[in-house]
Amino acid sequence: MSQHASQSSNTEAATEYPQCVPTLVGDGVRLRAHHHGDIARIVEQSSDPDAQRFIPLPHPYTADHARSFIDAMVTEGWVTGRRFEFAIDEVSPDGTARFAGNVGVWPRGDDRWEIGFVLHPDARGHGVMKRAADLALDWIFMDKGAQVVLWCADAENEGSRAAAVRLGFTHQVVLPNWILLNGVYRDLAESTMTLSAWEDLRRG
Repeated sequence: MSQHASQSSNTEAATEYPQCVPTLVGDGVRLRAHHHGDIARIVEQSSDPDAQRFIPLPHPYTADHARSFIDAMVTEGWVTGRRFEFAIDEVSPDGTARFAGNVGVWPRGDDRWEIGFVLHPDARGHGVMKRAADLALDWIFMDKGAQVVLWCADAENEGSRAAAVRLGFTHQVVLPNWILLNGVYRDLAESTMTLSAWEDLRRG
């Protein structure tokens, strides 16, 4: 279903950012470490009405927020092993790449993991997230030993729900009034995928 290649054979031993981040390459997409060249696109992505509606983001979202996201949250997550945020590049046939979003994965204990993702508005609608998240799932199942992965999102976030179904999170359940967002309790949709289900998808 997907293929991935690490930036360096010594990636697992690296402890500093961005050297500790593998580069994962798939069909027209690449997952990599964030850098300050992404700031303008992150601001655009995080200022989008859908992102503001479904993700607890500052408003207005500024370049300083994006810089702090990279220098604090992303960097600390990789160095501590608590959360692994990848920048998504959409790569054209001529090799031109542009920042297209984020996909993050993080351990929840007992070989359980969680995945979350967001796309830049101009990258939506042509399969970028499916291909990018495939790479991230392949990495945590095959390289990190995940046995089950959780996806969850605001139940009204139809884009995320549709992307999750395409990835294989097909049996979604809704928990009423479970998440607090902008002072309002909202319904949460969630689903899980096991390693065996992922292997079946890869064989298919």
